[in-house]
Amino acid sequence: MPGEPDPRVKAGLERQLEEWRRLQGEGARRLGWKIGFNAPKARAALGLDAPVIGYLTSATEITDGGSHSLAGARKPLVEVEVAIELRRDVGADAEVDEALAAIESLGPAVELIDMPGMPEDLEDALAGNVFHRGVAFGPHRQDAAVGGIVATIAVSGEERESAAAEVDLADTIRLVADLLAICGERLQAGDRIIAGTLTPPVPVSAGDEVRAELGPLGSVELSLTG
Repeated sequence: MPGEPDPRVKAGLERQLEEWRRLQGEGARRLGWKIGFNAPKARAALGLDAPVIGYLTSATEITDGGSHSLAGARKPLVEVEVAIELRRDVGADAEVDEALAAIESLGPAVELIDMPGMPEDLEDALAGNVFHRGVAFGPHRQDAAVGGIVATIAVSGEERESAAAEVDLADTIRLVADLLAICGERLQAGDRIIAGTLTPPVPVSAGDEVRAELGPLGSVELSLTG
């Protein structure tokens, strides 16, 4: 089992997973997990030693090429991310080779968050699913790798951010598995993990068309309405 976590993280995750179970009880499908606060600057501001996680369900899935209403959003932002799909379960304290062997495929993803500013209360931010609002997945590939890939995100045809797609796939999977184990849950075959933003989050507004590209991994698009 992983060591004792930050008590704020444990308490926030327990509250978060209560809501996750409630949503599934009402018919939402389990999709997977998201990495939150993967940027070192954000972690430093929150006193975190490692990123945290949130959940993904069908309740917030946006079809590739589909639309999403920003009604009620205070500061909507989009993030380009690598999505990892798993072919097998992964438990706590997994070895690097075990985590890598669990990967079924990789693909592009866009996460939409609503984050007015850095949270004052980390536990509440976790309980609120780390500002998650929506996720769109592009096509996945079984023969893909992330080495040398450049991630870009464009809004209404204008490139806004670009960066190397630097993702440690094994560490990402192991982090999620360890945090879930603390709360009595487990990474499962078929789960997808969006591995954290690759560029600074990009502000968006109603009427924008968003396109994220990850080189040979492909692209994903969505439009935003009021």
